[in-house]
Amino acid sequence: MARVTKFTLGSIVLIVLLLAIIPVRLLEVKEARGGQRVFWALVYPGDTFSLSYIHSVENIPVSGLFAINEKYEIVIKETAFASFGPGLPILKKTDDYVIVEGKFLQRNINTVFQELTFFVHPFTDHLFTFKGRETPLSKRFRGSALIRIQIKKSNLLAYLPGIFTGSLWRP
Repeated sequence: MARVTKFTLGSIVLIVLLLAIIPVRLLEVKEARGGQRVFWALVYPGDTFSLSYIHSVENIPVSGLFAINEKYEIVIKETAFASFGPGLPILKKTDDYVIVEGKFLQRNINTVFQELTFFVHPFTDHLFTFKGRETPLSKRFRGSALIRIQIKKSNLLAYLPGIFTGSLWRP
């Protein structure tokens, strides 16, 4: 019996150590000031997510598609908007864009970010979408909030509790 217990205990210790050394990358969305995590998930090169919102000045829908590159950086791939205005792209003749359903769709932007930081407000209806799962950011906070999206280095051991507690996807 003691042999089985030592074997079992040794196996558990080995599994925990292996989980602690297996590196993973996590896509994290959190409130920047207080650190409240809104979303957390494993991410791989080629994964995409989108952000959409109502522009606070122009009062038009704006959306962006972002991808994760091989260096685990955030790359903006395209943005869609219905008119020009403060804080919106100014298209040049050389830009890759089309007009789809009355909106400008600027493609192949490929600007790289280490993180995205932006304010959400109740009236902007910010929506974060990853692998079909929607997280309404504007509804998560009473007033305005500063949101940060970034790729974090971690290990499987740190990630596992979120799987069992359901804290990874928090719509």
